[in-house]
This record gives sequence, C-alpha cells and structure tokens, in this order.
Amino acid sequence: MNRADMRTLDRLARRADMAKRDMERMFDHMSREDRESMEKDLSVWTKKNFGWTVKEKMDQHLERKYGPVIEEIMKSPEVRAQREFFEREAPRDPLVKKVMNDAQFLMHDIVGGRTSHGWTRGLEDVAQEIREGPSDKERQNMRRDDYDRKAIEGVHLDNMHIKDIAEDAHDLLNEVERMLDLNRPLNQKSIKIDAAVRFSKPVQKMIKMIFADLGIKTMKDLEHAIEQIAKKGEDMIEHCAYFQRMQKTGERMIRYAMTHVQVEDLPKGKREEWVNNLTHKLYKMMKSDHPVRALEQFIEQYLEKIGHHVEKYMKEGEAAEQKLNKNKGI
Repeated sequence: MNRADMRTLDRLARRADMAKRDMERMFDHMSREDRESMEKDLSVWTKKNFGWTVKEKMDQHLERKYGPVIEEIMKSPEVRAQREFFEREAPRDPLVKKVMNDAQFLMHDIVGGRTSHGWTRGLEDVAQEIREGPSDKERQNMRRDDYDRKAIEGVHLDNMHIKDIAEDAHDLLNEVERMLDLNRPLNQKSIKIDAAVRFSKPVQKMIKMIFADLGIKTMKDLEHAIEQIAKKGEDMIEHCAYFQRMQKTGERMIRYAMTHVQVEDLPKGKREEWVNNLTHKLYKMMKSDHPVRALEQFIEQYLEKIGHHVEKYMKEGEAAEQKLNKNKGI
C-alpha cells in the first residue's frame, strides 16, 4: 500500500533526528535563566494555591521523616503477600501467559526476530524493494537533477501484511480485555491483596502524613489538587520555547511524510474490515489541506475514548476495594 523512496526516508530520518535534538535541549541543555524562571514561576504558583513551595518541603528532610514509615510498609506481611502474588502466582495464570506471548509475536510481526517457533520476518523484511525510473532513451537528454526527481528507489508494503498485523493486534486487545475483567478469580484475589496493603496501618499512616504535609483533608481535595497541578504543567509545557520548537519539528516531519508517501491502493475485503475504514480515514487526512491538524483531532478523539474506558475501569476497581474498607481508611 505505502511507497516511499529512499530520499523521503532519509529526510524523515533527518527530521526525526532534529526532533530528538530539540527534546535533548529541552531536558538537558535548558539555559540557567530559563530554568530559574520556570522554578520561580512554579514556586509562586504552589505558594498561592497550596500555601507552600517545593523548596520548603524539601528543607523538611522528607527522607528522614518518611524513611522509617516506608521501611515499615515494605516489611509488612501485606506487602510481602502482594510481592509473592505478583512475582509468582500472577505470571503463571494461563491468560496472562497468553497475552505476554501474543504481545511478543505482534512485536516480532513488526520488527522481526527470534521466537519459540524460529525466526519471524518483520515489516522491513516483507517490504518489497522498488527501483523505478526513466528509460535509457529518456535518460539520454535528461539532466541529472531531472533524473533524480523522477527516479524512485524505495519500498512497498503489501496490504496483506498490514492486515496480518492488524489481525494479531485485534486478537491481542481482545485477550487483554479478558485478562483485565475484574470478575476473573485472579483479579478478585488481586483486589483483595491490594486493598489489604492500601488499608494496612503503615500505609494509612503514611497517607495521613502526606495529606497533613500538603494541607489536604479528603480524597476530593487530593483529586482537585492533582487536576490543578496537571493544568499548570500543561500550561508550562505549552509556553516553553523548547517544547514549541520540538512540536514544530514534529509537525513538519509528519506533514512531509504525509505529502511524500505514495498510496497506490487501500486495503479491501471482509477480513478485519475495520482496517479498511481506518486507512480510508487516514488517506483523507493525508490529502486534506491541514493534514497535521486532522491527524491531531483524530488521535484526540481516540485518546478521549480510551480515557473514558480507563476512568470507568478505575472507578469499578475503586468501588471493589472500598467494599473491603472495614476501618474507614483513606
């Protein structure tokens, strides 16, 4: 389905390298003035919203304050039982083992490598090499730069291989959904073990210490504080010059790829029909006036759906744990 000549791939690689360098500058080479400005802004904001700054909390020698409590938690019978469960019992569950194996096979379908059944071929191995260009007669009166523009030396990925990977991914997601079912005996036991740890005396002691340090009284206060911190973090990232540069580089890389990769045909057929719909949507985005924005909106919609599912799952898990909260713990 997809064709890309080597010049396109080389340029994409260079743009990816630019994005990597921008990210490294963002985290490792930020100027002293920018770093101090961000720290001051964050200190003013936390003082205004929570009544303390990070420096004030660090000056309280938190490691000495919380160290003994953490050590007590790690030595508790509840944590030992939890560690035993996740290190020994859970990995032996047949469905967990199947999900791990299916995930490994899917990764090998994409990148290739050795499996328990031998070597598998990844996308790079199954992609067909393309070498096309003007005929010898056409080349006689053609300048070198004209020939370079018309010549194609690249790869072609067949729709069949795309559907093979999609089929494996679909099967894996179904298995993961079954594995995470809270009504499974293994997950019911996991909930009981996690609840025992959460509502144990040393963990509750540490939670109350943290709440007192942060000026928080209830879980709703904590949720509100987390939301505020998340919004502030998002605002700081959006206004960071390093992040803005990295974002522009990434958008240009995506725009270049979407305008230079040739799409000759789209997947068809009954097998994994959702792939047909997905590739048609992606193709329309590639041909739109604003392909990057269209792609961003598409991803945002999917992330929002995933977020709703995760939130629903977390609420169900929390409700199950609260049924085991006999001592009215946090």
